[in-house]
Amino acid sequence: MTHTTMTCEQCHAQIDADARHCPQCGAPASPVIDREAEVLLSQANVARVRKQFAEAEAICVDVLRRDPNNAHAHSLLGDLYRDQGRLHDAAQWYRMALDLSADSPADRAKLRNVEDILARSAAERSASGDLSRTQKLLGLSPVVWIRVITVVVVVFLVGATAVLLAGRTRNRATSAALRRGGAVPSATGSGPERGWPVAPPRTSMTTVSPGAGAPATSPGPSTSSTTPAAPAAAGTVQQRVVAEEDGRTAQEDALKTALNTQGGLTGGGSVTSVLFINNDSTVVLTMTRPGALNSASAEALRAAVVRDAFRAAQQTFQAVPQAQRVAVAVRLAGSGSRPAPAFDGQVDRQAVMRADRSADPARLTEAFSSVWWAPEIAPAEQLGNDEAAL
Repeated sequence: MTHTTMTCEQCHAQIDADARHCPQCGAPASPVIDREAEVLLSQANVARVRKQFAEAEAICVDVLRRDPNNAHAHSLLGDLYRDQGRLHDAAQWYRMALDLSADSPADRAKLRNVEDILARSAAERSASGDLSRTQKLLGLSPVVWIRVITVVVVVFLVGATAVLLAGRTRNRATSAALRRGGAVPSATGSGPERGWPVAPPRTSMTTVSPGAGAPATSPGPSTSSTTPAAPAAAGTVQQRVVAEEDGRTAQEDALKTALNTQGGLTGGGSVTSVLFINNDSTVVLTMTRPGALNSASAEALRAAVVRDAFRAAQQTFQAVPQAQRVAVAVRLAGSGSRPAPAFDGQVDRQAVMRADRSADPARLTEAFSSVWWAPEIAPAEQLGNDEAAL
């Protein structure tokens, strides 16, 4: 095995690559940086600034396939979704970045900012919930409603006044014509007098109800006017974004609930988060199960973890027809302050269809690609590859 060293930035002494502090001066050791990944993430950030979100997302996902624990890639995906208005997705990626790098003040500030925006949006939706059903439909504020009602009342009063004035004018003209004709209405109302025009006899319309014995007289036709309903006003951009986020969050929550209740997970395991990316063609699952990274029970722990990961992926493909790939991250919740990463892997739909759910753990593991195990429970072949890489 090759012994890898690095240089202390303070005293320039040669120290082990896995050392956390320099044994000479005590300064914190700088971590080994994946230069190729940093170059790719720089390209992704440039694409994000240029609003080329699909290209930037593809680069970040490619980096995560190579290094699932790259905190910078998680944070950059959060920036991508924040810029697109997908605030729930952004918050989820910022949280995962903080899981990997808890001492990052930038990611913590970004998460706090996104959560503040989501809280304000929820408060606005709650405040608007007191509006009536009509107000919700038309999207009008109470002030606008008062103005509309005022205009309608004024128009009605003007119209009614015009009708009354027209009626009075007509009556005066009729009275003048009668006086010119030399006749006045009969005081007894016994019939028409000279000078009165004789009205034609009225005819009534009859309708026959099915099964009725005699026709029933109905009054003459009446006219009515109907005012078409005003079209519903379009919501604001923020309202539409919140609606899309709520819909996506509901779909992710529904899948998480189904996996936890019907997924057949064992040993107290559960799915803690679900995230749809790449136009819902990729589903990212984060799972947590009790346990500790103990090499004494590594084989049994690996078997339980890979069975749960395979079951969750299989159930996801059945529930989400458009999904073509599932990425699974399993964390062990031991006595520590937070869950420890134990397994990361990806599996596509065809691999799940070919594999047998009841197969032994080694066969199930072969269905996954980009598999990573925590060193404490990693199989011998992974440890050999890690040593060769060093």
